[in-house]
Amino acid sequence: MAFQPKLFEDPPKPPLEERVKEALLELVPRGEAREWAEEVRRRALERERPFLQAALPLLKEALASGEEVDPRRIEPVLHPVETEEDKRLFKALVLLWWSMPYTRAYGRRLAYLVKDRTNGKVMGLLSLMSPVLRMEARDRFLGIAKEDRTLAANLGLQAHRVGALPPYNLLLGGKLAAMALASREVREDYKRKYEGRLSLMEGRKLPADLVYVYTTGAYGKASIYERLRDRSGRPLVFRAGETKGEGVFHIPKETYDLVIEFLASQGFEAKRGYGGGPSQKLFHVKKACALLGLPNVALHNHRRPIYVFPHAENFREALKGLEEPRWNDLPFAELASWWLERWALPRAERALRGEAPDWRGFSPRELFLSLGLFG
Repeated sequence: MAFQPKLFEDPPKPPLEERVKEALLELVPRGEAREWAEEVRRRALERERPFLQAALPLLKEALASGEEVDPRRIEPVLHPVETEEDKRLFKALVLLWWSMPYTRAYGRRLAYLVKDRTNGKVMGLLSLMSPVLRMEARDRFLGIAKEDRTLAANLGLQAHRVGALPPYNLLLGGKLAAMALASREVREDYKRKYEGRLSLMEGRKLPADLVYVYTTGAYGKASIYERLRDRSGRPLVFRAGETKGEGVFHIPKETYDLVIEFLASQGFEAKRGYGGGPSQKLFHVKKACALLGLPNVALHNHRRPIYVFPHAENFREALKGLEEPRWNDLPFAELASWWLERWALPRAERALRGEAPDWRGFSPRELFLSLGLFG
């Protein structure tokens, strides 16, 4: 058969430099953080739609309808995410519900599903990873000196995903997920998982004592972290200042992939994987902007409050190696019992009086349909 030339040739791709420049210019700071996050989330949903559709049976099994939840019988349990099925469910739940787009955790990691033992449904989740090495306000609050940053980073974790799923969010389940960050189980799981491990960045054994957990409010002041105390009245969390308004939460995967490709074309090694977390991603974006003569698109100017959950009474002395940690020792079951008494049941009573949103009207099927998931 004779060769038949194409009647219409595919248009040539613009040069890589033009493509990455155009993608980054779209991210020049403007608008509100929620608007940025929603756009990134929309793209992620489109990209991950086949994954979500395949995970729909897991989601149907995991989410409770409002009618399945009796606040008087809620019994929260902390379920570590360890199996491949748990990991798939965790990712699907984040894609399905969270306004902040899904991002993978880096370095040392722990993740949990908070489940209701009475019906087996998922109430909420939390995910933790290695901290950003340098954060001025956090380090000032914790008393971390420049020369101690590496050690202090391995004595802490950053909570980068914390919250409740419907209908438990309407019963202030977000506060329960936040309280779990202070629990004894998280500290013990960290030690069990990482004790004796070599640090890949330092090439030496670093301690696996979890002295603190910190997180940031996604869009400013975060109600789930405010005024959290244990039953005795002791604060579980402290405000430790604000971030500097720089980060990469609004950088879509497609744009970051272009940044990596561009940096490689310019002879720069763009490390990914372990050690390639938010700090490294921030460095790559800033480097690409500088090479292209663009403003720093990572400087979004949305300053976030920093919240620190100490796991030891003497956390500052323990971080400096001056004293052995005196652990707060708060079992999750005890925290959950206090959450139910202090927050969930009073909120349920207000809902029944028509003074707060009613959790009983939630339908998982309506949520699935709203996102175009069928089955």
